[in-house]
Amino acid sequence: MDVEIWTLSSLYWTLGSILALLGGLVVMGALALVIQIGRHRRQAKITEGCRRRVERLLNRVQAQGMEAITDGDAPRRRSHRRLMGQALMERLEAASGGEWERTSRLYTRLGYVDRDRRLASSRQWTRRLEAMRRLYSLVGFWDRALLIKGLEDHPRIRLLSAHLLVRRGEMDDAVDALNALELTSSLMESPVYAMLQGVEDVRLKRLLTELDRIRDSRVRRALVVSAAERDVDGLEDTLRKLRASEDVDIRVGVCLAAAQRGDEFAAGLLEELLADPSWEVRAYAAKSLSTRSSQERLNTLAWALNDPAFWSRDGAEPSSDPAAIEGEATPTDDELCYFHEYLDNAVRWIPHFTGEQTPVIRQKSTTVGRGAQ
Repeated sequence: MDVEIWTLSSLYWTLGSILALLGGLVVMGALALVIQIGRHRRQAKITEGCRRRVERLLNRVQAQGMEAITDGDAPRRRSHRRLMGQALMERLEAASGGEWERTSRLYTRLGYVDRDRRLASSRQWTRRLEAMRRLYSLVGFWDRALLIKGLEDHPRIRLLSAHLLVRRGEMDDAVDALNALELTSSLMESPVYAMLQGVEDVRLKRLLTELDRIRDSRVRRALVVSAAERDVDGLEDTLRKLRASEDVDIRVGVCLAAAQRGDEFAAGLLEELLADPSWEVRAYAAKSLSTRSSQERLNTLAWALNDPAFWSRDGAEPSSDPAAIEGEATPTDDELCYFHEYLDNAVRWIPHFTGEQTPVIRQKSTTVGRGAQ
């Protein structure tokens, strides 16, 4: 009986200890929550104060110039400096024109650029990336050694460094920056196009002359297409040269570049590419030609409708409204019935894929249809 009483008492004692422990944990959790809420409110109050302080400093700069800012205007406490730096960067991202320039120079004057330069050498790549993004946003920032070092870093840091080097660096630095980019898919070309949009026309033309030094075919393609969008001088010779490239991506780039031009040179180039051995090139060429409002182009596309590759036939479907074709005669019933270009296409493609060199013989057709009565 004594043993049973002792066991029951031990059970009560154990349960009481567990409940006391749980109660202590609840109290500690509530206390930690209260402390966290207090810290959050305090940080929000300091952040709002930093924003007002930034506003006052910018007003002073606008009224008195950058000389009115001294070292004493920077917060002394480390936490306050960090929050003020965030407030400055928020203002910088939302600003434009003169306000953006003033905010950028204020960010530099208060010493945040030196801090970001140190963080750009951090062991954590995320910190390095954040620092490089902030430096990239500043007007007139240039640190060649830091940017060259960034070309060997994480791919995102590599892209940020390439942006500045391509736009402002020496031509050798720009070529090295483009060669540092590795585009493993077509989806990765978009940042390169965005980079080249910020390059001046004269500099883009110089980069085009260095095309042979650029290794990645997708980067070369983006450069050629960007030059075609701005109609850079001397592009025709480059397109003729790249037309015979052994790289499929480059020949696709020729199609995309020719699609940006509305002249007869580009149309003739696209017609030549309709007979390319690669179906990707033929598909892009057909798609580019399908946007041209010309009866002659429609006849060429009819020739491509018998292409053995589905995507080439799909791209050859005319996207222009026949009623929108200007300056061309309306097709006759004879032309609509017989599809001479379509039938001649079969004669052209069969020897092409069998390796035979069979001459194309055009026979004069007889008039059949509503026109022959």
